[in-house]
Amino acid sequence: MEVGAAAIAEKGFVTVAKEVFDAVGGNREQLRKLIPEVNALLLVETLATTQNEKFTKSVNELSDAQ
Repeated sequence: MEVGAAAIAEKGFVTVAKEVFDAVGGNREQLRKLIPEVNALLLVETLATTQNEKFTKSVNELSDAQ
């Protein structure tokens, strides 16, 4: 699994977030070791789970409003 700026540029942040989440089997403690910043951890969990659809919809609605 490739992570970092190159992976994000190639695959997109959401895809990389899902790969990291899947690599630790969704284990929150393992994620916390990799991503100690609480807000970033919550973002990765959100993007890597079923909340992704809700997040994407909200972002699209905000983009359309501008």
